[in-house]
Amino acid sequence: MTDEALFTIDRRLRPLLPPHVGIRMAPSSRIGMPLSPTISGSKKREQELRAGRICAIQALMDVGWRSKLEALNSSVAITELSSDLLTQIISVGDDRAPIWPTGFVGSISHSPNWTWAVAAPLNKLKNVGIDTEAVLSLDSYEVVRQEIGSLSEWSLLNNQSLRPELETTLMFSAKEAYFKLWYPIVHQFYDFEDVILTDVSPNDCDSDNVADNPSLSLYFRTRSESAGCHFRLDQSSLTRVRVLWNDADVFSAAWLAASID
Repeated sequence: MTDEALFTIDRRLRPLLPPHVGIRMAPSSRIGMPLSPTISGSKKREQELRAGRICAIQALMDVGWRSKLEALNSSVAITELSSDLLTQIISVGDDRAPIWPTGFVGSISHSPNWTWAVAAPLNKLKNVGIDTEAVLSLDSYEVVRQEIGSLSEWSLLNNQSLRPELETTLMFSAKEAYFKLWYPIVHQFYDFEDVILTDVSPNDCDSDNVADNPSLSLYFRTRSESAGCHFRLDQSSLTRVRVLWNDADVFSAAWLAASID
């Protein structure tokens, strides 16, 4: 991934999120994540954790977080910090979810191509969820498609005239962002069938040519009658997930304003 590609994605992501959100991203290969599919699972998870926390701490600093870093040697770059120190700053819960510093919320995502993170003060956002996915291949998308959406959901996306592997990746990524938004609030795991796409609309945040900078808003509700699926009153209204993409990647983001009780 080139610096130009990074600049382009970063420039497009920023207007998709509120102005008080810190955003940091990097090509996964640049901050130590492997591109080889043969790497062992434990090593891959270790490198994913490290890469994600580097971006997350940079995003936290963008929105004013400093306390833990005040004790560090300022000459040491964040990318050079030990994995132990990175996980002291953003630790890992029993459910494997990140534990953010007091007073802040955030989300981390990584794919073979990109690692990115967002952070915001808790007085601005109640929570935020993000996701990134490499666009599924022609050989694999049909299996995924059968698992993540119903015919009525696909009919809404069919109107966007997207190629089927991209359309499938969009749905997958948007639902992942929904899960990551709501899980820390409700502590409830959802299946793909528990979250239903109800509407799709273009975003109005693209300042350049829309054809060259495609993005959509996907609106979801929780299927309350699903067995074991519990939801809060604030989930009864639609949750908006903003999605943008290029030829190779999909990025999704959703958040709840701090005013939601």
